[in-house]
Amino acid sequence: MIKHLIPALLMLSALVAAAGELVVQSRVVDVEPLLQRERIARETGDCDPIRPAGDDLAALLTWDLRANCRVSYETRETVTGYRVVHVVDGRRLVQIVDQHPGDTLPVRLTLH
Repeated sequence: MIKHLIPALLMLSALVAAAGELVVQSRVVDVEPLLQRERIARETGDCDPIRPAGDDLAALLTWDLRANCRVSYETRETVTGYRVVHVVDGRRLVQIVDQHPGDTLPVRLTLH
């Protein structure tokens, strides 16, 4: 069995040496989502900017003070990428990627 693998390994090493690089699967050890936070204002109640008709003083004061208009704020978080810590040949590397990498991350190694 090993006799059959030796030619294939020699051919693979020759291809790698000719290309000068090798792609390996690096083991992912930590993934941290990168978040963008956005604060959003929401108006509830009577926030109509149109002035009420007529001379009703109470209606004009309520409209002027916007007594029935309430503004609340919410924070929305959006994932913009992932900070990934992975291990290649015993070395810990950090990389930012657009999509969640899963258990492994392809890494291109340049051979010297």
